[in-house]
Parts: sequence; structure tokens; C-alpha cells
Amino acid sequence: MKKGPMQPLTHWFCDTCGEAISLTPSDTGWIEWLELDTGKPREFRICHNGRCARHGRKPECCERDLSHFVGPTGKAYLLSMLYAGPTINWNGPQLERLPEMISFTELFRRLHIPYYEEARIYFDEARSDGFFEGHNEFTVYSQPNLINIIEEYKTG
Repeated sequence: MKKGPMQPLTHWFCDTCGEAISLTPSDTGWIEWLELDTGKPREFRICHNGRCARHGRKPECCERDLSHFVGPTGKAYLLSMLYAGPTINWNGPQLERLPEMISFTELFRRLHIPYYEEARIYFDEARSDGFFEGHNEFTVYSQPNLINIIEEYKTG
């Protein structure tokens, strides 16, 4: 028996242990990333605070509670990492601080595209089955397609 998708944008999977993380006080999620001397963010991860943090042992680690990255405020926070906007006078140096885009984009999708976090678990299997044939870089991440992936590959 197959189960449908879980409620989107309410649970994420820890990059260390694979267990679900929610926004409840008893289930503290954490975003961690590394910044080199240039301040360029890279290697973004979602994890349980403390027990699953991997970058936290490194001096160049930055971290914040997951709740800072979700919802409209979270989008604004993440987008300000790309460009602070016209109200901040950061000319040249800001361009050098752009985050590593693959890791950043993956984090943004996981936090803000409904059903992405759950569907991504099945991407390898779906790719092997030819599920993505005929899709372009947008349609792969459309909500109907992500729901189809979950319904096709999630077993109950």
C-alpha cells in the first residue's frame, strides 16, 4: 500500500541521520554551513542541533536555528545572502561573498518548494526508471511532478 505525501514545508530530513526534523521546540532543527576566509558560504546542511551537527566542530562553521530560514522571513534571509539589496552599500565585496550556488540552491528548494524535501529522497530511483525524461529544469520541480514522484515511489 502506498502512502501519499506528508504535509509540505513542515518536516525536513537530517543530512546526518536521515530522521525527520520539524519546527517543534522538542525537535530542534539547525542549518549549518562553512565560510572560508572570504566569507563565501558553502556546504549548507540541515541537521539536528547538537547531536547531528557536522560542521560545528570547524572554526569556519556558521549555524542558525532552522526557524530563521523558513516562511517569508526565511526567504528574505536566504535571498539577502545572494544580494543585500539597494539599501546596503556593499559594492565590490558583496560579489565575492556569493554563496556556493549548488549547495545554496538545494537548501532553498528543500526549505521553500512544497513537496521537494520528500520527493528528493526518490530522485535516484526515479532517474533510473526514466521518470524525468521529457522534463526540463523547471517542470522537474513543479508541485504536480513532485507529488507524482512521491506517490509513485513512496511505499507504505
